[in-house]
Amino acid sequence: LSHVIFNLFTACGALILITPYTVLWEYLSPGALSSNAEIALVAFHTSYNTLGVMVILPFTGRFARLIEKLVPDKKPSYTGRLGEGLLEQPGLALAAVQVSIHDELLALLRHVNAMLGDSLMGRRADLMELHQALDDTNTYVDRIHLHDTKGAEWQRMLGIVHTLDHMRRLHERCEEEEDRASTARGSSELSDYGQALVETINAIFNDIETKRWVDATQRAAKTAAYIHDQVEPLRETILAKIARGEIDISQGTGRLEAIRWLKRVSKHVARIMQHYGEAVLAAGK
Repeated sequence: LSHVIFNLFTACGALILITPYTVLWEYLSPGALSSNAEIALVAFHTSYNTLGVMVILPFTGRFARLIEKLVPDKKPSYTGRLGEGLLEQPGLALAAVQVSIHDELLALLRHVNAMLGDSLMGRRADLMELHQALDDTNTYVDRIHLHDTKGAEWQRMLGIVHTLDHMRRLHERCEEEEDRASTARGSSELSDYGQALVETINAIFNDIETKRWVDATQRAAKTAAYIHDQVEPLRETILAKIARGEIDISQGTGRLEAIRWLKRVSKHVARIMQHYGEAVLAAGK
């Protein structure tokens, strides 16, 4: 539809400009128009198409919104842009995958924050829908075939594959380990580290919005290293409390599992931001 509307727009422009064009040609070179008809036609066709593009470029955002309003998207919310036709052009297919990953990633990070008690930015996702979206995105990526194993497009593909791998594993942490997040949120020994992860993810949202991929990567890696270094000594402390009878084995095991959950989640977030940042930056080369 966008193609038809644009062509109608340029066709109307052509009808308006054809007479001034012929008059100008005759004025500059009397009699030359009939003897150079093919050249004149090609020149006119190229000129009005170029002019049409120049006129519409400042309004591409509004034009896109008009088309989206005329043809509402009825496809799945996360993977609606993964079109079959794009597979013929790997660059366009990878760009569509990045859009899907962007939406899936934001939903996943908001869900992690919701699990950790963030009422500001946290929002629980439909994990079954998100699981299906990740599966569909992976399947689509499997169908993108690059012939060159070097260059920016290859680096982009590698970044996407690694990103999806860690997103699937982070999704598993969210889907199967709700009680561990609850323990991390409610334990006085672990709540500060859970809050550190929440604050980091909230800052990453801003980094993503402002396209500061290096900052997002460094921020996530720093928090993952901090949580790993800080919670590891807690294992011995918790085991000692179990041995002294200060907490029972069930409570102690729950806290140990929460420690592992925090370490894994923060590591996956760091790896996701690293590889996704690499994919986005490669796309800009």
